[in-house]
Amino acid sequence: FSEKLLDTRLRIKMPLRFALNQLLLSDTIPFSINNATDFDAAGPLTLTLLADNGFPFDMNIQLFLLDNTQSIVDSLFLPDLIDAAPYDASYRATGVTRTEIKIPVDQKRKQRLLSVEQIGVRMKFNTPDYPQKIQFYSNYKLDLKMVADGIYSIR
Repeated sequence: FSEKLLDTRLRIKMPLRFALNQLLLSDTIPFSINNATDFDAAGPLTLTLLADNGFPFDMNIQLFLLDNTQSIVDSLFLPDLIDAAPYDASYRATGVTRTEIKIPVDQKRKQRLLSVEQIGVRMKFNTPDYPQKIQFYSNYKLDLKMVADGIYSIR
């Protein structure tokens, strides 16, 4: 006689399939720049968000600079659309689409970037042909990278 009458393990593969209409996800991220005085010599620049989207739907992204009272002091993106990956007739992504979003940074925006404590992120999703349900696969991904292009004066 054992303490257990039955010991089982069950593994289930469950497909993730749904439709999205104006789903909004938001979060805040702590943000600080160490040695902010090192950026005094930086002139106007352009930040570029490189988004490689492997999902079969568009995404709207917005970043907000937040001060210590959680008040928005600046909004970074216009336009804010990350294009969908190409997809086939069954709405399965067949590749990756790269979107580049340019963010000009002048002296005023640079000072706001150096003074904020958090960045707020909002992403909005819509699947194509809503309410058509879309199957999600484990190989879908979104890669985001921020690149700066500007002038830095060395004395």
